Amino acid sequence: MDIHLRSIITDKITRPTKLRTPFRSPVSTDEGKAHLKETRAIQDHTLPFIERTNQYYSKVLSWIKANPSDSLIVDAIKAVYVFKDREPDDTYNLANTEEGHQNLVSKLIDKDIKTLFLIGPRGSGKTFYLNYLMNTEADNLYNNNRMTVYRAEISKLYRYNIVRTANNQAPLSLRDYFYLHITYVTYKYKNRTPLWNEVMTNQQYCLTNTALSILTRPENSTKYKDSIIGNPNLIHNYYDQFMKDIETVRLNSKASKDIIFNIIESKHGLPICHLLAESILKTTYNKNFMPLLVFDGLDNIEYHLYPKLYNKLMAEIIEFCFNNDDLCNPFDSKVIISLRNETFEHLRKLRRDYFHRNHAKFYLKEHNLQNILTVKANAAVTPNCRYFSNIKAENDINFSEGVNSLKENEKAWFKIASTSDYDTKFKDFAERYLSKIVTANRDIIQKSGLPNTLIPEDGSSFLEIMYNWNLRQFIYNFINIFRYVMLFETKSNLTTGKDYLLIEGQLLNGNIYLNSNEGAEFGACIPNIFWFNSESANGVWHGLCLYRILQLLNQKPYRKQHLYKFLTNNFRYSNKIIDERFDIGVTYGLITCEYYENCNAIKYYLTKKGKLFLRFPFLDINQFYYMALDTPLSDHAINSSCMVSYHTNKGRFWRQFIEACTLTSITLVRHILHQHKLEMKKKNTLEKIFKFPNIFPDLLIDGIAGQMKNLEVINKNRYDDLIADMRGAV
Repeated sequence: MDIHLRSIITDKITRPTKLRTPFRSPVSTDEGKAHLKETRAIQDHTLPFIERTNQYYSKVLSWIKANPSDSLIVDAIKAVYVFKDREPDDTYNLANTEEGHQNLVSKLIDKDIKTLFLIGPRGSGKTFYLNYLMNTEADNLYNNNRMTVYRAEISKLYRYNIVRTANNQAPLSLRDYFYLHITYVTYKYKNRTPLWNEVMTNQQYCLTNTALSILTRPENSTKYKDSIIGNPNLIHNYYDQFMKDIETVRLNSKASKDIIFNIIESKHGLPICHLLAESILKTTYNKNFMPLLVFDGLDNIEYHLYPKLYNKLMAEIIEFCFNNDDLCNPFDSKVIISLRNETFEHLRKLRRDYFHRNHAKFYLKEHNLQNILTVKANAAVTPNCRYFSNIKAENDINFSEGVNSLKENEKAWFKIASTSDYDTKFKDFAERYLSKIVTANRDIIQKSGLPNTLIPEDGSSFLEIMYNWNLRQFIYNFINIFRYVMLFETKSNLTTGKDYLLIEGQLLNGNIYLNSNEGAEFGACIPNIFWFNSESANGVWHGLCLYRILQLLNQKPYRKQHLYKFLTNNFRYSNKIIDERFDIGVTYGLITCEYYENCNAIKYYLTKKGKLFLRFPFLDINQFYYMALDTPLSDHAINSSCMVSYHTNKGRFWRQFIEACTLTSITLVRHILHQHKLEMKKKNTLEKIFKFPNIFPDLLIDGIAGQMKNLEVINKNRYDDLIADMRGAV
């Protein structure tokens, strides 16, 4: 390594920086926002036929929604769902094994079991498994066990209540939501089952008259408004109008949101839905059928942003699932609820008495990531069921039309002659992509001095650690990168001889790191560990807040309140930011918890992924740079053009990338080192707990120096200018 170059970089990162000034992210600048827009709006400048082909791949590789009435979808999900082989020491309650699945179905039809929990980390495949369960077992549940299924996305209720709260309206209760949901689903899918069709069509006026009889009960005299009680035709008319609305939904699925909104906001909509839902359920019970309510979507709730609404929802779920009181659960139903480990422990702590009674727990053990991707990639290229074959055939026609519509001079840019060649390229890319990630990261980890338990022999477990807890986001990036590759091959020769650079760069294109902008859901695999809410910083740089949480939990399990107290007392961090960052750690699978019976306490600890993240931010300069792009830094640093920069896809992409990576990474390292020095001042007893890994900052310095040497090879003049900029920077 060039000693002179290394000394210049070391000098820059060890200089003190001004921390107690307003903080903002480099991407909060106009140029930075333009950069984000460019990387995230790839669809706008992707050739139409490439976009259509990638839409097909996305259809195959992403989660297939549950629709048991569509035999093609049922066939398709069977083709791509991958069961994990049960290992000798595994129990029989792993839902994603053959034995576990059959055990879950047996518990589902057990009359003594009221509630089933499906437990797993965010992104572990709970929704995908529920889709598999609903698609493959719906006929069995209906025909042999007399169950009708109502599946609800609880996050929709949560998001709707956020809007209601902002408008000074009372939140909708969970019971209200299911009254509405049961009515709407039965109306919409009345042709799915004979029972629903009979309820909604053959007995229309019987249904509404039953609703009227419920309405006129003495106990309901104050529950519903007099105007409803005195107007029987109101329910009949409402039913007729609602059926017309459902026909609109059949033609335009996007209209369903408007219909639901109109019901809730209309003068008598919600009370009438209550009446109709009770009528539906009464008819259901008379036919000896039981409703099965499926709660999904708790993982999609940003609970740290609206804690009051979240706590209210959790209290209602507890009462709904655990209480036999008709006021709490008026549906006399069975319940399946999917939730994270820590949410389940929270419920168990609140209702310990229930956990000795009528419920069953099932877990999702991590899938084999490479196995899943292999199955899905094969389905994308060579469909083995009619659902995919139909989409594939339609897509091939659109693809051919797109190629033929190009101008003659544009045809020369496109190097692929047919869809079969395109599929071959996709499959080759899939193999190279996975191989590159495994190989590159294995090498990086081995050089970093990580414990042997985190270094896989074949590299596959790195994928499991980093991506398996949110396979959906991994697939999103997988497709997005392939789209980039095809775009560049079609429109540019910049990647000639640098294919490995393109894949590496687009893997880190910001989608999996940036937190503070719209589209943060793209970061569900890997968070920007240094990001924080700068508006709540109170003059203290919080870039190490989540890192300190991980360091502390790496020592021993902590109760949440004790953890917060320790951080506020020693580092003056804002409670609001601690809360946000802690919840991010839980959401992204870095932190989990366990309930301790002996002390009636939930204690949090690091997952395997969390332990890896103690070193991960410092393993590779490209990864570090994309974190730096979105990390709030001092205005002083951002306003210095010599010390913060960002790259674009215009001009010489890699030259600009190297310059931006060098300057911005140096600035973030500088902030980290200076803040660490301030936090450890007069706290010698804490240095052992909060020390950085021995690879920091040397590994990043080597990476920066290596990038700069590449720039010297590409363009000596720009290299000299960059050295001059660095020497002049304060």
